[in-house]
Amino acid sequence: MRRAALVLPLVLGATRTLAAFDPAAPIPADALKSDMTALRQLLEQSHPGLYRHVSESAMERMLASAVKAADRPMDEGAFYREVTALLAKIKDGHTRAFLSGEYRRYLREEARLFPLALRCTDGRLFVAASAGTEVPKGAEVLSINGDSAAHLVGTMLDHVSGDGDILTGKYARIADDFSTYYAVFFGRPRAFLVHLRDASGKRSSATVMAMTQPDIDVARARDPAPSPPAKPLRFELLPGGRAARLTLETFALPAEDEGGQNYAKFLAASFAELKRSGATDLVIDLRGNDGGANYGPLLVSYLIDRPVRFYDAVEAVSVGFPLLHEYSHLGQEFDDEFEGHLISVGNTGRFRLIGNDELAPEPLAPQKEVFKGKVFVLIDGRVFSTAAQLCSVLRSQKRATFVGEETGGAYHGNAAGEQVVVTLPASKLKVVIPLLRYEMARSDKAAARRGVVPEKPVKDDGDEAFLAAALGPVKGRRGSKPRAPGARRRRASHRDGPARS
Repeated sequence: MRRAALVLPLVLGATRTLAAFDPAAPIPADALKSDMTALRQLLEQSHPGLYRHVSESAMERMLASAVKAADRPMDEGAFYREVTALLAKIKDGHTRAFLSGEYRRYLREEARLFPLALRCTDGRLFVAASAGTEVPKGAEVLSINGDSAAHLVGTMLDHVSGDGDILTGKYARIADDFSTYYAVFFGRPRAFLVHLRDASGKRSSATVMAMTQPDIDVARARDPAPSPPAKPLRFELLPGGRAARLTLETFALPAEDEGGQNYAKFLAASFAELKRSGATDLVIDLRGNDGGANYGPLLVSYLIDRPVRFYDAVEAVSVGFPLLHEYSHLGQEFDDEFEGHLISVGNTGRFRLIGNDELAPEPLAPQKEVFKGKVFVLIDGRVFSTAAQLCSVLRSQKRATFVGEETGGAYHGNAAGEQVVVTLPASKLKVVIPLLRYEMARSDKAAARRGVVPEKPVKDDGDEAFLAAALGPVKGRRGSKPRAPGARRRRASHRDGPARS
């Protein structure tokens, strides 16, 4: 979800020299305890969804336990594990932590890492790219250096932030950053003994050497290259004339003067072409879209025939954030665009944001001419934030059939909007804290811990499987080629891998 201002962190205390960075260097216990205490106070004073999925009493126990666990010297990686274990318990995918800039640089440039790219499906690991090794693509990884895949994934799940009880989004994040998660959680050996099973059930093993990230990038470049990246917003009429596809890979578009597309103009042109074509079915492909700007309402306005509500509430827990100012060096822009627009909601102790054009008009009015045909939405675990909010409204309005796998973003809403990056002084860890709690209109409270679950489940990553599930087999139709692993654009801002910046 786009924020009014992404605040750059102010690093307090002495700066470690890049050339002398040692990932095993211990940080004193009193300094770490101070960091964890500050994090606890920041969350309690600022986070609007701290008690959304966990009772206040249970969360207070977890926060106290985290502070107590920080009473011993640790290196940065060990403290990162303590922090991420705490944040994962909040069950909010926007609340995440990053290693210090020096540690991230070390992982990107110097550390020797597990070289294979993996995908994670239902807790199982499969080879997506071999980085020049003899390991066959598609093979299932059963264990690495004696640790079973179930143990590896289970450990990482305990540290990866995600909405509610949704696993698909966490699996996607593990796949995106498996090598660096492995390095931080399991160490950095020079070689990996990998036990594998191919599609026929035959078992084998391979020893692969650890590689630096630059060397991994060079090796993967030798793999068959995916098709050149297309524009993130695309409209096409599918063969046969019955259906069209609207592809929205991201809502985080570059500015037009930087070569980005104009979303409003794109939608207007697409729906005009859809009308001219006479197509009766529309496929909206959201796979891989992890949000960005609040573009969902405008798309919904082309698909409804009456005014609808998008949100029931958008609220914060305070009108002032003194600790955020202390740890993030917030400026006047934050006050002008956020703090100065919060008003009290009765005696609830919550505060509503007013005068913000990112929020959908209430109620959301339809366009003069709308599409009244069938709508199918292709989704996967990477659908998050504003893209997941779009799915929530389409589901609540019964305006679409969903195909694929459960969205990574929650159906009922999330904590997002303004997001502030704070820096913990001793460890230099960076933590993202969202400040607005979103409640989606008409969402089913019985599904409060889940994403949008598709009526037509599909796990195959190829377009043909998704289109066939949505539209049924159509003679002569040819979908796009299956995406190569990593070919779809991803936004780093919503991923919380150790080496992400």
